[in-house]
Amino acid sequence: MRRSPLWNVIGIVGCIAMLLLMMSGCSKEEAEKPEVQEPVVQHEEKPKLRIMAHSEEFFNQIYGNFLSVKFPELEYEVVGTESMRMDQSPEKEPGDKLLGFIEKENPDLILIEPEFMTRLIDQGKLLQLEPLMEKTEFDTNGIEPAMMDYFRKLGNGAVYGLSPNYSTWVVYYNKTMFQENGIEEPRNQMSWEELYDLGARIAQLGTEEKPMYGLSDSFFPRLQDSILQVASTYGLRIIDARQEKILFDSEGWHKVYQTVADAIRSKALHTVKEEVTMRLSADNPFTLQEVGMQVGGPVTSQAVRGDAAFEVGVVTMPVDPSRPDVSPFISFSGLYGINAQSAQQDMAWKALSYLMSEEVAKQMARTNNLPVRSMGLEKIADWDAAPFTMLKPATDTKDIWALIPNVYPNQGGDVYEEMARAMTDIIEQDVPVKDALANMQQVLQKKLDQARAEQ
Repeated sequence: MRRSPLWNVIGIVGCIAMLLLMMSGCSKEEAEKPEVQEPVVQHEEKPKLRIMAHSEEFFNQIYGNFLSVKFPELEYEVVGTESMRMDQSPEKEPGDKLLGFIEKENPDLILIEPEFMTRLIDQGKLLQLEPLMEKTEFDTNGIEPAMMDYFRKLGNGAVYGLSPNYSTWVVYYNKTMFQENGIEEPRNQMSWEELYDLGARIAQLGTEEKPMYGLSDSFFPRLQDSILQVASTYGLRIIDARQEKILFDSEGWHKVYQTVADAIRSKALHTVKEEVTMRLSADNPFTLQEVGMQVGGPVTSQAVRGDAAFEVGVVTMPVDPSRPDVSPFISFSGLYGINAQSAQQDMAWKALSYLMSEEVAKQMARTNNLPVRSMGLEKIADWDAAPFTMLKPATDTKDIWALIPNVYPNQGGDVYEEMARAMTDIIEQDVPVKDALANMQQVLQKKLDQARAEQ
C-alpha cells in the first residue's frame, strides 16, 4: 500500500521530535552529571640538609662536587662558622660557643672539634652512628684501624663522628744536599733532638757570608710555633684542666725551651725576627737552599722546591720516643656528626657515608687531601704515602693551636708575647731557662688571677 505524502511528513516530523527528545535527554543527563576534578599533582620539595662548615667556600672546594654529582636531587645549605671563630670573648666552660652555635643554627651535620666531642655527647647533641653503620652495612675495610680507634676513643667507646679526610704535617728535606755532603738523611719517627742534630750538621755547610740552617718549622715560621711543636709532641699543657694555673715552670717545659734554644744557637733551627705572613715560593729559604729541611703539610713537590733543581724527600714529623707511633700533628677539619634532633638523619648519613667511601677516597688521594680510607694507597700526590699515613692521631695530646688558652680576652696574645720574650732572654741575655720560665709563669699567672677575679 502506498503511503500518502502526509504520512511521510508525519513520519519525518516524528523522527525529528524523537531526535530532539533524545538530545534533550542527553543534555539534561550531562548537565546533572557532576564535574570531574583533575587530580592535583603534589610536587615534593627536594631534601635539604643544613651542613655546618668552616665556610661555604671551604666546604664546596673539598666536598661539594662529590655530593652534587652523586646526589643531584640533594639540596644543601652550608652554615659557616666564621662568626663563632672570630668571637674572641671568653667562655665559662670550653665549648660554650660551639653549643650555642648548634642550638641557634640547628645544622643536620655538625662539624665537631675533637676536644669538645665528649661535651656534645653529654649534652645530647650527637647521634650514635654505629646503628646506622650496621643498618646500611657500612664498610670500614680500607679505613686505617688506627683512625677508627681514634673515632671510638673520641666517643668514649662509641662512634659519634667520622671524617672523610685529615691533614698531617711532615718534614720535607733537600735530598740532594744531604747526599752530596755525606750527611745521614732524615728518617721516619725521629725525635726532635735527632732531627736538630741533623740540622746542626747541615748548618755547618754555611759560611759567615752565606749562613745555612737545618730546619724551618713551616713556610711561615714563628719562634713560638717552634716551641709549641716540640711541646705538643710530648703532651705538655700551658694551663691546667680547670684553667686556673699556668704550667710553664715545670720540668717538661724546661726541657722544651732548652732543646729549642740549643737548636737556635747551633743554627739547626731557622728563626726570623718578624712574623712572616706571606711569601712567594721563590723567596722561601728552603727553595733558595738556605735551609736543609722544612715542615709543611701535604703539597706538591713543585710547591716545596719551586723551580729549583734538587730532589726532595719526605719523612714523618718527630715523635715522642716513648710513643713513636702517635702524632699530635694529625688534624681533622671535616670531623662530622649527625644532629640528634635532626629530621633528616637518614639523608645526613647518606651524605656522610658517601664522603667516607672508597670512590671519594681515590679521588682525594690524587690531590693534596689525605683520605681517611687510605689503606692500600701507595701515593699521596707526588709522594710515597707512608710518611703521611703511618702515624696515628693522639687523643690525649693537643695540637699546637689548642695549647693556647682563652680564659680572658687576649690571653692568647699575652701568652704568645711572653713565650717569645722568654726565649729572647735565654738566647740574647743568657738568662737560665729555669729563671726565664719562672718569670714568665709569674707574669702570666698574675694576669690570669686578675682576670678570674673580675669575672
